[in-house]
Amino acid sequence: MKKFFKSLDTVHLKFWLITTVLYLFLAMAEGVEFGSIISSIITFKVLVPLLFGIGIFYTYYLHIAPFAYNFKSSIIFLIALFIPLMGISLLEYIIVNYKDFLEVSESYKNVTGKDVKFSIALSHPFIINLILAICGSAMSMISIATKEEEQKDQLETQNLKSELALLRSQINPHFLFNSLNNIYTLVYKKRDEAPNALMKLSDILRYMLYECTEDKADLEHEVKYQRDYLDLQRLRYSEEKKINLEITGDTEGKQIAPMLFIPFLENAFKHGAKDGEIAVKIHIENDNLNFSIKNQLPTKKVSKDQLKGLGIQNVERRLELLYPGKYNLKKQIENTYFVVELKLELA
Repeated sequence: MKKFFKSLDTVHLKFWLITTVLYLFLAMAEGVEFGSIISSIITFKVLVPLLFGIGIFYTYYLHIAPFAYNFKSSIIFLIALFIPLMGISLLEYIIVNYKDFLEVSESYKNVTGKDVKFSIALSHPFIINLILAICGSAMSMISIATKEEEQKDQLETQNLKSELALLRSQINPHFLFNSLNNIYTLVYKKRDEAPNALMKLSDILRYMLYECTEDKADLEHEVKYQRDYLDLQRLRYSEEKKINLEITGDTEGKQIAPMLFIPFLENAFKHGAKDGEIAVKIHIENDNLNFSIKNQLPTKKVSKDQLKGLGIQNVERRLELLYPGKYNLKKQIENTYFVVELKLELA
């Protein structure tokens, strides 16, 4: 915003320097010699029209154009443009030429070689004032439109952050409940792995509290988060499920939306076969990430929640907001497996 107003001030300064030069040329065109320009200013040939021009420009810039813009009506703008200008231009003409109308007419006659009538003489300041009014109105509307666009962008950014925060809040309690339930099961069965599970849960909660509040997190931390999550699930299911995680490529120095993959993992454990296989693969090459997960389906009919559940919809919406045009998500059933493939541009 500050840069915009700074550039706007520069535009105004250049505009009035050019306009002042044009007023001097117009004074010369009326018969004022170059050497007597200073005296012409004293006799109002340049100073008064310039002051009127400045007044007209900023009256339209600050008041009339914004008023007409709010009504979104071209008729109101045309009325506001022409009617005040006619009166102002007449007043300017009278002030500048109240003593020597005949002399001014003669100067026009000398320049044009024609008889100059009052209406033609009056049209001279009117046309100049009309140009200034149009310039002021145009610059005002451009300024208003720019501000509105910036406000719209700020509002969209705020809405985006609010929606992303809501989406993250939908994930966190769900995951925390599942993890606590897993650890409860280990403690209830008096398994030796329970303390290790608590440590992993501590790491996961630390990640969720301190790194998942922003739009992006370190990819290596996100990968560790998935590894800890799968370790907790291994403790829970023991030998019942075959759980594999394969990670290839360099995760260092890259960032990704936090907890982006966890709904896919939860979905696989929730809807997969009790004793089936779950395989997760993450491959990073340059700024491209390929994520895939497949889970063996139960013998019963596949639930629609596996394909269109809240968790999947959550991920799809976050991808649309954070990676527009930079991702490709596929969900399909292949033989006895439900497969999710996500290709993502990290940069």
